Amino acid sequence: MRPLLKGIIITLVTVAVVIPASYYAITSFQQTEVTMAQVVPGNSTLVISGTYNNTPAYIYNSSYASGIILGVDLSGFSSEVSSATNVSNSTQPVIQPSLYSTYRGYNIYRVENVSLEGLIPQNITGLTAKYNITLNTTNYIHDNTIYIASFTNVVSIGSYNSVVASINTLMDKTGFQALSDRYFNSSANVSLYYTNDSSGAYIRNAVANVFSEETNFNIQFSSSKDASNMSNLFAFVSDYEGNYTFFPSYSIDGPWVNGTLAVGIGNYYHIQNFLDALPTTLNYTQLISRQIP
Repeated sequence: MRPLLKGIIITLVTVAVVIPASYYAITSFQQTEVTMAQVVPGNSTLVISGTYNNTPAYIYNSSYASGIILGVDLSGFSSEVSSATNVSNSTQPVIQPSLYSTYRGYNIYRVENVSLEGLIPQNITGLTAKYNITLNTTNYIHDNTIYIASFTNVVSIGSYNSVVASINTLMDKTGFQALSDRYFNSSANVSLYYTNDSSGAYIRNAVANVFSEETNFNIQFSSSKDASNMSNLFAFVSDYEGNYTFFPSYSIDGPWVNGTLAVGIGNYYHIQNFLDALPTTLNYTQLISRQIP
């Protein structure tokens, strides 16, 4: 057989075998279900998990991206968010993502003229308004545009950088899964993870699992002294709280404070009642010395 003809036949056979195999591999990979924690960057400084309208969700913040992960597919995202999202010039918003680009084999979609303000639960907005706390959603949306990366049964939404970060996290296997398995209680209504390694950080690490009637927490302060001062806060609250026990149990282990707060998703109003009752003249010195004005 002539060398040229032999080379052409080998090339055709290679193409016929390799291309379909590669397509099957990519398609199979995209169809594989993933967990939400797998697409949350593992180096995130703040991660919150919970549910929204019975939809599991993660919110994360890292040094280079912030995003929201929902445990729904793309069509589920559209129907779920449409009912709670404001779209400019529309009284009955309908979220219809359009394909924007493809990155590392995953589709990235875009929705324009949209606001995420409607996604914040009313009980949270009421509490933040009462205490003049600003909730900034600009980390998740820019120029009224959100991007969505679809992972079969999970979507990542936010800025373009955040959905790219989710794709890189999954492909590079650098997600939050191990930390989620270690710190988050699957039975909790809300779980929180926070870490700060900067030199001036007051709190180094914090984990909390919020249930219906209580919250279990572990907080690492920058020093044992700061942890001790926090115990004075708990003692102060115990002196001031009246008939309601906010901290039924807590302990100090070096810079760590571990305990239970008798406030959860089902009775969060106790926090608001307590804040309303606190004296307005309270300062740090009085707090750590347990002096009530």
